[in-house]
Amino acid sequence: YKRQYQDPALNALVERSLQNNFSLASAVATVEEARGNAEKAGAPLYPSLTLGATYDRSHQGGTGGKKGSTGKSQSVFLEASYEVDFWGLNAANANAAMLLAQASEFDRDTVALTLTASVANTYFQIQSLRHRVMLACTISRDAEHILQLLVAQKEAGVATELQIQQQRNALATFQANVPVLQQQLDQSLHSLAVLTGSAPEQMNVGDARLSAIPIPMVRPNLPSSLLETRPDIRSKEAALQSANYSVGAARAAFFPSLVLTADGGLSSGSLTHF
Repeated sequence: YKRQYQDPALNALVERSLQNNFSLASAVATVEEARGNAEKAGAPLYPSLTLGATYDRSHQGGTGGKKGSTGKSQSVFLEASYEVDFWGLNAANANAAMLLAQASEFDRDTVALTLTASVANTYFQIQSLRHRVMLACTISRDAEHILQLLVAQKEAGVATELQIQQQRNALATFQANVPVLQQQLDQSLHSLAVLTGSAPEQMNVGDARLSAIPIPMVRPNLPSSLLETRPDIRSKEAALQSANYSVGAARAAFFPSLVLTADGGLSSGSLTHF
């Protein structure tokens, strides 16, 4: 929905944040980790194979001046095993890990959605603060001009000293607003730099007319479909389903397990006569 504002500068900032933001990169790495754990948890559903080899060399010393003897042996063996998942223990663990991986994907989408909203909100704050700074400077200049007019009127005997002091107080108030708004503008620029993964001193945002930016229309029937579109709620749902599978795995662990194994190998005193 970020492109509904039809602002190329905002679209570029959002794309940059999705590519360079460190929080989103951490969420993406968490997804990869969860996927790896899911593959590991699903491994017991398949047979396991073990291939090994040994090499033995022994020497027996001779007695009574006789020469000793040296013996060698080599062997190669293969072992296969498979656990029959009668009670669904391995399947439950695999499903629980898979759902946790899905939950991490929804968490990643939540971070991306929050990041996009933060970039757009900060961008509009910058544009608003720029106009407010300009307006505050204009008001301050106008107040200073009015003060000069009052001083001239006092010299002509039209204005009073009280009016001049009141205008000076108003001018000081208007002038004090300018650095406060400028500080807020600088903070927003720095926040946008952090969101986009850029250095604050390199952050540059062009001016935009807020009146020219269209306001996106709210989709109809949004409340009824909100639970199906929000990734944070879908993440909690996947985590709840994962916990349910974990309960099933814990119950299945009380029952005995059946493992089928098979071994085979070759051995020889010489590699050329295996």
